[in-house]
Amino acid sequence: MWHARTVAGARQAPSTRFDPAPQFAIHAIQTVDDVRLVVTGRCFFEPVRIGSVFTQVAAQDDGGWAILGSCRLEVESIALYYLYVDQLEQTHSARVWLTGSSEHVSEPGESGSKLLLVGDTPPDGEWAWDGRLWSRAGNGE
Repeated sequence: MWHARTVAGARQAPSTRFDPAPQFAIHAIQTVDDVRLVVTGRCFFEPVRIGSVFTQVAAQDDGGWAILGSCRLEVESIALYYLYVDQLEQTHSARVWLTGSSEHVSEPGESGSKLLLVGDTPPDGEWAWDGRLWSRAGNGE
């Protein structure tokens, strides 16, 4: 399968209290079976890459995010506008194929609350908060 390459920017807006960890907000669950979980959603911070591992599931709670429990979901594939890519940038929406343990992942509630997958993979580069934006260290600015 051919994969295009996208690269996350050197500056990113704040998303949640989990910054700068990789995060993916689930808008809808397409498929759940014993082998694979297919979801659509949006990348919140850091690039989400093939091979990224999410270890926590959080849900919206009065404007913030509360941890629902642990998981172990690895990104197997990413489709952005019908094009398979290696990684997904912040604010881009896509369909993502995940494998692993998805015990705490369920369809977002009728109230519109979203689920958030939070990764434990190390951030891609060093990030610094300047009070407005996250900036990647050593970006030459």
